[in-house]
Amino acid sequence: MEQPKSIKFAIYIYFIAVAISLLGAIPNYLAADPRPPFLSVILNWLAIYGLLVGLGYAIKIGKNWARHTNAVVTLLSLATVLFFGPSPSLSIEISQLILLINNSASILVVVLLYTSTANEWFRAVKT
Repeated sequence: MEQPKSIKFAIYIYFIAVAISLLGAIPNYLAADPRPPFLSVILNWLAIYGLLVGLGYAIKIGKNWARHTNAVVTLLSLATVLFFGPSPSLSIEISQLILLINNSASILVVVLLYTSTANEWFRAVKT
């Protein structure tokens, strides 16, 4: 079965959101006071964004666990922002805008990954 357009669009949005998130992490790092050691920040970013890219690839190839993991990560991220508010380092307006864009994109990705055509595709890929 060919990959549905909803999945293709979700993957496209997912990777754009990951890239925007990485770009948004830069002003957050620069605004941090005190600023954490650069090497530890780079290693942290490599680990986090490496896992996010791997998760996106797993979704792209039809791993059902990956879309469920993405949904859980999205819900935890949204719950954190709703209950605790954005990070204090997000005082920069561009960072707040990036947070809003990423959360909106994450919700859209989850919705697209659970459409009826997406459900059929994930079941077909599994077998």
